[in-house]
Amino acid sequence: MAIRGIIPPVDSPDRPFERREAELEAVRAIYGLAMHINESVINALGQKLDQFDIYAISALARRGAISQGELAQAIGKSSVFVTRLVDDLEKAGLVERVAHRFDRRINVVQLTLSGREAYERMRTRAEELAENLFRETSDDYLRALLEHMRRMSSRTGFSLSNGLSPAEQGA
Repeated sequence: MAIRGIIPPVDSPDRPFERREAELEAVRAIYGLAMHINESVINALGQKLDQFDIYAISALARRGAISQGELAQAIGKSSVFVTRLVDDLEKAGLVERVAHRFDRRINVVQLTLSGREAYERMRTRAEELAENLFRETSDDYLRALLEHMRRMSSRTGFSLSNGLSPAEQGA
């Protein structure tokens, strides 16, 4: 059943078979590319981590020390999930919990030196991938692609700006 007003029914003349097949091929391509990129970035870390570890490390690198609640919001996961994630990253020596500078009742999470080094390896690998992927892409096409990705991600409830600083969100 289609969502009224958003997605035409499967048998709609507005969405013929060829269009549906192209859409499915695009979803498979996005998924495959994302998996390849994730695997490449994870391998650059030299540790057994997953995509949410990468999201958390990236958010902490960009935003600095933040509460677990802020981290949960930044990566779009529950506070229970983030508690376990931070526990695992702390055991791996990548993050630490420390008392808030002004309110000792609050703990914040921040990257350790090892965590910052891991982020730099990750960022370097991501930059290499991006340069390779978009080497022959015009600025206009890249801007249009990013705009399409933002629209698609918002339809799924995933924000491309999660974990970004306000300056990065405006970029």
